[in-house]
Amino acid sequence: MSTARTVPVPAPPPSGPGPVRLAPVPDRPCRPRRQQILSATSAGFSATPRPATGPGHVAVFPPPAGPFESTPGTGGLLERVRAVVSRYPYGVVLPTGSQLARELGVSVNRVRIALGALEAAGETVLRDRVHRFRLHPHELHPMDTAFDRAVREDIAQQVYTPGTALPAGLLGRRHGVAPHHLGRACRRLIADHLVTYRDGPAGPGYYLPDSTPAASAQQRRGTDGD
Repeated sequence: MSTARTVPVPAPPPSGPGPVRLAPVPDRPCRPRRQQILSATSAGFSATPRPATGPGHVAVFPPPAGPFESTPGTGGLLERVRAVVSRYPYGVVLPTGSQLARELGVSVNRVRIALGALEAAGETVLRDRVHRFRLHPHELHPMDTAFDRAVREDIAQQVYTPGTALPAGLLGRRHGVAPHHLGRACRRLIADHLVTYRDGPAGPGYYLPDSTPAASAQQRRGTDGD
C-alpha cells in the first residue's frame, strides 16, 4: 500500500509594479526676487506692473487723474453714462442700471461696469445696495472715511517720517477699503498734499512727501522774509 506524499507549492510572485520610491527633494532657498515681491506686497505695493487679482492681494492702484480713464469693457459708454448721471442734482436717486441700459440702448452688464467705474472714481455711491447717488467733488466715499481719518491721524502723530512709503494695502485691509479702491481713498490725501503717488524705493505706490505741508509753508515764509 503506497502513501501519498504532499509536495509544497511555492507562492506565486507578486504581480504589478513594486513600491514606488520618491527621491528626496532638497530644500531650495528663497530667491531674492521672490523676497522682493513678498516684501513689496506686505507693504502695500505691487512689484509687478500689471495688478494681479485674487484673495489677499493688496496691489496698489494709482489714483484716478481727472476724468476716470476708460475701463475695459465700456469703451465710449463710460462718458455716455457719466453725461446722463451728471444731469441729476446731488442728493437725488439716480436711475438703476436697467433704466440706464434701456435709455442708452445697451446691455445691462456694460452699464453696470460703467457705474462701477464711476464709483471707483468717487463720483457716485451705492447706498444700502439699492439707491445710487452722486458725490460732491470734495466729498469722501463713505467706505473711505475711516481710512482717510486714520492716515491723517498717523501723519499728525508722525507715525511715518517724510519720504517713506505709506502701507496703503495693509491700511486698506484694516479699514475695509478694497485694493482697487485705494486710489479713490487716497484722492483727498493727495489733494491736500499729505500723500503722493510715485515710483519710489519700494516700487510704485503711495509715499509721504519729502517734507510735510507745515514745514514747506514755514520754509516758504522764511524764503519770503529773506
